[in-house]
Amino acid sequence: MQHSTKSAFTMMDGTEQLLSTEITKSCQLGKPLGLGPSAYWKCSGNRPGGPAADGFALSIPRPASAPSQEFTLFHGFALRLKQPGLTVTRKLQSSAWPNYEIEDQFPVTAIHYLDKELPFDLKLESFSPFTPMNEQESNLPVLICSCQVTNLSSSPMDIDLLCWLQPGQKADNKVMVLQKKWRGIQQVHSNNNTSFQHCLSALRNDARLFPHFEEDSWEDYFELPGAECTANDTPGIAVCSSIQILPGQHATCHFAISWWDPAPGLLLPNPAPFTSATDVMAYVSDQLSKLIYQTMLWKKNWVDSSLPSWLLEQTFTLEQYQHDLTGNVSEGETGLETVAISPAVARLYPNTAKSFVQLYELPSVLPTHQKDHDSPSFTVVKLQALSILHTYRAHQLSEDMQFLRVNWAQLTQVIQFMLNHAEALYNATGEQGQKLEEVLWLCITAAKSAYQMAMEMDSHSLADRCMQFISPIEKKISANYKFEQEQEAFQYLCKYLAAKNWSQQLNLGQLSNQSPPDDQRLELSGFILRKLTDDNSPPVNYETIEQWAAHLMSEDQYQESLLLLKRYAALRSQCGQVKNILVQSSPVINSCNSYNTFLAACGFSYHGPRGFIRFAPITSQDNFKAPFLVANGWGSYKQQKKHRKQVHELYIKYGHLKVQTLSFDVEQPGNIHIATVALEGKKVPAKLTKEGNSVFISIKPTQVIANQSLTITLT
Repeated sequence: MQHSTKSAFTMMDGTEQLLSTEITKSCQLGKPLGLGPSAYWKCSGNRPGGPAADGFALSIPRPASAPSQEFTLFHGFALRLKQPGLTVTRKLQSSAWPNYEIEDQFPVTAIHYLDKELPFDLKLESFSPFTPMNEQESNLPVLICSCQVTNLSSSPMDIDLLCWLQPGQKADNKVMVLQKKWRGIQQVHSNNNTSFQHCLSALRNDARLFPHFEEDSWEDYFELPGAECTANDTPGIAVCSSIQILPGQHATCHFAISWWDPAPGLLLPNPAPFTSATDVMAYVSDQLSKLIYQTMLWKKNWVDSSLPSWLLEQTFTLEQYQHDLTGNVSEGETGLETVAISPAVARLYPNTAKSFVQLYELPSVLPTHQKDHDSPSFTVVKLQALSILHTYRAHQLSEDMQFLRVNWAQLTQVIQFMLNHAEALYNATGEQGQKLEEVLWLCITAAKSAYQMAMEMDSHSLADRCMQFISPIEKKISANYKFEQEQEAFQYLCKYLAAKNWSQQLNLGQLSNQSPPDDQRLELSGFILRKLTDDNSPPVNYETIEQWAAHLMSEDQYQESLLLLKRYAALRSQCGQVKNILVQSSPVINSCNSYNTFLAACGFSYHGPRGFIRFAPITSQDNFKAPFLVANGWGSYKQQKKHRKQVHELYIKYGHLKVQTLSFDVEQPGNIHIATVALEGKKVPAKLTKEGNSVFISIKPTQVIANQSLTITLT
């Protein structure tokens, strides 16, 4: 049997964890705001007091103010085949099938159930709608399950597909049967003066409904006509679809589970005007074709790459271990609150990133008490530096200057406070202390971001102030690479890398002119690998692994970076969670992770307001392909080199790209003299300039829309 260890949701088996993604959520966050509600589907082990069974476990974290902190639902499937002389009934669980294969490509998990003795092929695809740049439809509280059956025989076959839900806790249940163009059952749980709704539907109008379902008798329901009445205190609910499939043909049945939690406390409100689980289901029914198409389009775009598939996969799955997947509320030692979202989420949903910065981060880091002005703490300065970095990232992910202009007055205050506070800490503490140095590295990176934004806003006095801060301090502090002697030095290096990788992510250039020599670099990589398996070593935060891997990528050490990441992924796959890894990453230094490693591998840089985009992959330069995201769209980048000719293609799959400067690396700049740019075959006037091994192509402001390609040929 084949099975995967990572997915957007999790299937359960009594003896095996088919898909063992573990995602930790803060109950204060309420609904998901990033990788979609599928993040709530996880492996919860066997049901308390019940038999081991495959199915999905849905655990909904709720606000801390809610009387009940979590609702859990268990979900399963069964199938019946009828042909003349043949009847087969089976649950869709691993113990009922001789073999199965799992194709796990975020955000879709497909399970292919295999039995050579049966005359049909069965495939189940499950996902929550996921479309980068589309926060509303990526935040729908629904799981869609599409079951495709192919008739491999020479006779027609009748197929019945049964789908059920059972609550994982006792509650006062009220079930309502819904008669719409789709047919489904809404169940309302009431417990401790709170309520939670979910709706189970076969997205067709001829399904049979069972408002009172008991799993122990699941086979009996294939023979029952269904019920058209409400029920109270039911143990479970089920729906059944019946289809006939001709020889050599296939058919797909779509099921969906929606939920609605009226409890307040969301950081951002649900953008859709839903008031119940049935409202969600009605929207999904109306938009089903589009939701499936866009989700599958992203999945295909993401995996169609020359980069290793496991690296692309863990770009999201490793990130899911971070508590800031959908936003992280952290309280510093001064009582300041900040909200941060992870790099992948910020790039998948730039509008959400900008809202977080504008509504939460910038207001939260301005000192509100005189003591914060006079006696700044390390935490205050860190939070101010991070808010500046997050603002610059959000600005880069905009198409124009509007976001920066709107927030400039408040941002200017944050920059001034950070510079003054950092200098005060430095003067008070001198050059002593690891904690001070790690703050200063972060502040230097933030000041470089502030300098860039000040120049764009024509605030030359603030830009000069930033340079006055950067120059003297950067000369006095330096990274300490004596990691093999002291754990403290090793941890210090990790904090330096956090700032260094921020600099790489935002295209700010080298943080310093120091980099570990080859022997020390290899020694540090070996040191980290040993720490993963040495029970006597202090545990290392997994973010350290990602930061060092991203650093190696940016230094063109591609194979060494992959070795480190693959070793960690293998260890985690073998034992679920590596024993000697601290999973919870720092909410303050949260900066670079698996997504930044991906960016480094692609050599990707983007600045929306400038219309600038750059690709400089560090591997497979002769035939490279990878997905990319910009301010209002996403697509695929491809480059090919042959002899003295290079061809670069940007193909937009969703949204659009506005561009006026493109940059690429070439091995021999002296052989490149002409840049030919074409949009859908129509030539665009272009000007070529060179700087070192990089070429820059300037064109008039051009918009590339979905299903269009921009091709650049260098000769």
